[in-house]
Amino acid sequence: MKSWIRCLIFLTFLIPFGLHAEENDKVSIFIIAPDVLTWKMIEEAETPNLDFLRRFGAEAKRLTTVNPPDLLPNTVSMFTGLLPEHHGVVWKTANPFQSYRSRTLFECLNEFNYASESVIGNHDLQTLVKPLTKSAFQTIPENPAVRWSTFKKTIEAHPSTDWFFLQLPETPDIETLDSELGSLLQLITQEGRLDRSVILLTAGQPSSDPQNPSAWIVWGKNILHRDPLDDVSVVDTMPTLLALFGLSSGNGLDGIIRQNIFEEAPNISTLPVCTTPGRLNELFLQTIRIAVFSSAALVILIFLFYRMRHGKKRPPTPPPTPTEPVRIIRL
Repeated sequence: MKSWIRCLIFLTFLIPFGLHAEENDKVSIFIIAPDVLTWKMIEEAETPNLDFLRRFGAEAKRLTTVNPPDLLPNTVSMFTGLLPEHHGVVWKTANPFQSYRSRTLFECLNEFNYASESVIGNHDLQTLVKPLTKSAFQTIPENPAVRWSTFKKTIEAHPSTDWFFLQLPETPDIETLDSELGSLLQLITQEGRLDRSVILLTAGQPSSDPQNPSAWIVWGKNILHRDPLDDVSVVDTMPTLLALFGLSSGNGLDGIIRQNIFEEAPNISTLPVCTTPGRLNELFLQTIRIAVFSSAALVILIFLFYRMRHGKKRPPTPPPTPTEPVRIIRL
């Protein structure tokens, strides 16, 4: 057998193992967002699993909200990296997404073939995910137990999915939340994901009370245990999660990458950039639209002025046909 044939057969056996190793090295991110989660609630309860995440992860003393400080604007800011005045979504309107003008974390990761699954209760949040092949939402009734159960079944049913989002309704029972976190840790351990997983625990609707700040905890692969950060903004979530996937959000976002939570801080200049429109690009696109419409209007005005000035061209009038002279006959 020729040597090149033997090499081809050898590589054929090696390729699947190489792909499997690359697949196993991919980070898995689990985002858990109760509507309300404050440090006071955590400190007053027995939370061994939360204590484990805090002991080996990073946290912030305060998660700052956006204005208005409601659930929908905060959640949209979480997944766009933009403030409400830039992503255009506010609460309690007939059509909250009427002025929505930004791409989301879901779409950025979809560009790089990362898949996501989400379990939510708010129907409005489905608008955050446009019809994408690698992103899916499940709307579950306002029942934390059912939602947790659905979330874990979703994880088991999608072992190759890269990140998961769970929205929990209202104010959770902290000890139940801690117990479910323990079940999640056990599940990802059984699936062999533990050493490549990241768990982010964040309030969906951060408190605006400085005396009772909301919690923000992140634990897992490449996360550095350090002294608590003073504060983290909701808009920092998207660029920081993109960095965990080895991607950059580029310019134009209001949020920043929290590089001080990483064991190995990413070199932002070398990361692949997600083409998120963001605030600056949106303004640029708006300027282009105005210029195009203005140019079209100017052309129409010039055309109308020309028509009014010169009128419609008429065909030349033919010369009159000569007639025979009239002969007068005298009798």
